[in-house]
Amino acid sequence: MPQTRFVTRKALSLGLQPIVIINKIDRSDAEPLRVHDEVLELFLELEADERQLDAPVLYAAARDGYVIRGLDDERRDLNQLAEALRLVLERRPNARLRFLPFHPPKDEAAARYIMHRLGESYAHRISMCPGSDDPKRMFDEVGRCSLLIGMRLHSLIYAASLRIPMVGISYDPKIDYFLRRLQMPVAGSTLHIEPEHLAAQALQLLDERDQWIAAKSPLIEELQKKSQIPAQHICQYLRNRG
Repeated sequence: MPQTRFVTRKALSLGLQPIVIINKIDRSDAEPLRVHDEVLELFLELEADERQLDAPVLYAAARDGYVIRGLDDERRDLNQLAEALRLVLERRPNARLRFLPFHPPKDEAAARYIMHRLGESYAHRISMCPGSDDPKRMFDEVGRCSLLIGMRLHSLIYAASLRIPMVGISYDPKIDYFLRRLQMPVAGSTLHIEPEHLAAQALQLLDERDQWIAAKSPLIEELQKKSQIPAQHICQYLRNRG
């Protein structure tokens, strides 16, 4: 559109760095890669410099409330997780999902994307906690769960302290280390999630919740004792200084 070209030309001439947002990627006829190419062609026509041509690109579905940074890599793990959750809902008709965004707004966007992938047929069994940076609120939310599937270390720590069975998905070595301390395998990573494996592990933990609590409670108690040692050393140091 002429006004779009005018405004874009003016912004580029002022040396501003554009951010490209390609919307409506959820539509069946969406062609985001073609649109991306057309945007680059427009920038070239308007004599954008090298830095401006390297503008960040975001892909959005505004109606469903999510934005992602890449079409393949960043959605692959979410698609695989969505499929795993679909299998859980399909095989456990009384199961309900509640998304707990520990790091809004990114976690909220990921949750909305997965909810969109699961479709309307499961919408009445899915909800999302409003994103919050209040630890007590999120702690209470975890406490209402029968099982936690976590991609954030804090969510796994909260679940362990509350004796909530958990399935951990790794994106950080700290998560791998924490799960090893509980003698638990990583169910997948953000590089690859096997939906059937994750769903089977989740369903098994729901069926064997009491056994999991009995087996993991001693390990959790040992972790809790060790976590107190640094604080005790600090208190002793301060007492000696006083």
